[in-house]
Amino acid sequence: LVHFRGLARVVKASPLLGAPLATFGPLALQQLRDEMVAKGWERKYVNAQVQRLRRIFAWGVSQEIVRLETYAALKLVDGLRRGRSVARENPKKRPVEQQHIDAVLPFLSSVVADMVRLQSVCGVRSDELTGLRACDIDRSGAVWVVVLERHKTAHLGKQKAICFGPKAQAIVASAATAITDAENWARVRPWATSLVPIKTNSVLTPLARMSVA
Repeated sequence: LVHFRGLARVVKASPLLGAPLATFGPLALQQLRDEMVAKGWERKYVNAQVQRLRRIFAWGVSQEIVRLETYAALKLVDGLRRGRSVARENPKKRPVEQQHIDAVLPFLSSVVADMVRLQSVCGVRSDELTGLRACDIDRSGAVWVVVLERHKTAHLGKQKAICFGPKAQAIVASAATAITDAENWARVRPWATSLVPIKTNSVLTPLARMSVA
């Protein structure tokens, strides 16, 4: 959702704001994309933001406030390609070296340290780990299994499971006082910060200010 908020800021600052929706075509989209590039956004992120903007227009079509022809025209704009644009390229992300992880652990609370250790051996996402409860872990076999009800691709109908081998089991066992059947790590972590959900209106307001013609 934070990405939609950034997209909304670009739209609000663009000279295109206030133009009729019917006139927002491929050239306007490319102009808005150039403004994203000028902000220093990385090429892949710019492409992703353009796709998010298309999704907003698709929603507008479903609500009959945007013409289908407008959305169809926006789909004709190709994404930026490596080496063929002035957009910044990010270096390839590499895993954090274990020595750096080990250097940080002494400065973390016991709960956070256990979470970091578990991530390093399982590759689990942070949000999947913070919602973990003891009752979610199937310990009937040599490898413990957690079938996630909520995960990144759940909306696509995909299933995901986390497998805990001997190393992960030892970490979970040591954290038994932190995660119980009733609570999860997210409720006991002292460093938790509340996530303020973005309101739909904050994303759609810039488009709403563009007159429908």
